[in-house]
Amino acid sequence: MASRPSSPPSPVRSDVSNLVRVMESFVVAMQQQNASLMQHNTMALQQLKAARVSAEAQQRQYVELMNGGARISTDHFYIPPTPIHEWSLENFLQHHPAKFCGNTSADEADQWFRDMERIFNAKNCP
Repeated sequence: MASRPSSPPSPVRSDVSNLVRVMESFVVAMQQQNASLMQHNTMALQQLKAARVSAEAQQRQYVELMNGGARISTDHFYIPPTPIHEWSLENFLQHHPAKFCGNTSADEADQWFRDMERIFNAKNCP
């Protein structure tokens, strides 16, 4: 008997095999995309970790400076406050200030005021 000629592929079988190929290509594309996303996430996590470590180091330095670490390194810049010299009435009277009586002219009062300012400035009075 003669063998039967092979029948042409049925449209259903060809559609199924096309669908399988399309789905396989989708799976491959999704696996590649997943691998790429995982790589990006890993890099982002490494960058975040490096930023966190750097921020923690800066915070430690700041806390050390605030807790007095800067005092040790900046003592050579320390300028002691100038002592305040107190002076008495006798000391003030040594400058022979003019006496003020309330019945003078405005110009004389202004001159008296300037004289007093000059004495206070000479005594470094704020």
